[in-house]
Amino acid sequence: MTTRQQNHKTKQYWDSFYSNLSSHASAGLSDPTDQSFEWIVANSPILLDEILGMLLPSSAIVADDDGTRRLRSLEIGCGVSELSRCLLQRLLRRETACNDILSYEFMATDVSQVCINHCRQRDNEFIHKNSYGHLHYETLDILTTKATQLYNVILDKGTLDTFLFRSKRTNKGSELYPHLLLQLLNNIHAWLKNGGKYIIISPRGRIKAVRDYVGFTSVRRISFDEATLGGSILMQSNSNGNKKNNIYIYECKRNDSYNSQRDEPFRIVDKTANDESKCTNCNQTFKEFRGNVKIEDQGKIVWIRKWENHLVHCKGAT
Repeated sequence: MTTRQQNHKTKQYWDSFYSNLSSHASAGLSDPTDQSFEWIVANSPILLDEILGMLLPSSAIVADDDGTRRLRSLEIGCGVSELSRCLLQRLLRRETACNDILSYEFMATDVSQVCINHCRQRDNEFIHKNSYGHLHYETLDILTTKATQLYNVILDKGTLDTFLFRSKRTNKGSELYPHLLLQLLNNIHAWLKNGGKYIIISPRGRIKAVRDYVGFTSVRRISFDEATLGGSILMQSNSNGNKKNNIYIYECKRNDSYNSQRDEPFRIVDKTANDESKCTNCNQTFKEFRGNVKIEDQGKIVWIRKWENHLVHCKGAT
């Protein structure tokens, strides 16, 4: 299946999902504005303030050609989430908000037109009543659409998780990071202004593709547990109860010197390990470490990553 076919199938799925959701609401069976339709975590004040604290200070916002300083935020894969609206509302309530920056532009996007229509109808009053803060809902396929407007920040609440899941299911080769993920990250890099930030909200404690992506100069992770967020975590852990249900915010700073047409997208992995390479702690060889699994089954890069992790954490033979 081609990328275009996958994208079309994905759009059909989400159109159907949100159509059913709206039908239930119209029948009085559910409320589409209920927080249970938020993904991963509800928009609690603690969460919103953490994200707002990551936004660029007003002094770093460069004026547009018309002389107006605008803080521009793009949310990708918004679904029926109220994240962008809640952030903008909280921002506008701050006493000095309108004194620091003349305008806030928040754009929430999704591939599903059904979803966008729903959000526009739900937030219609807010959209039209604010002069300093502007909220827009538009359709956008972040994988295929070239950047026409650059943003100070890109918000992602569940979209990267969806691509990670899709990549895991469809990746049959030896690539550590499939092309779909690379395409997503490169497009996010292209949509960000110099010095911009990509902010991810995820239940994943580690996102290796983001960690290793050269398009970011740094990635900072903040962890929240249920107690801190007052029980607003909506996605339950898949573990058997040994782990707490945490959610994470990743603050990724754009590497302005990265060129997707010229540079290697991910930090280079040492591929020199061979079957006789040995762990100095347990004396196990690379071949023994793999057991009966051939290196071609998962790909050399994947096995090298596992081997490097073993060398770092091995405590010796037991």
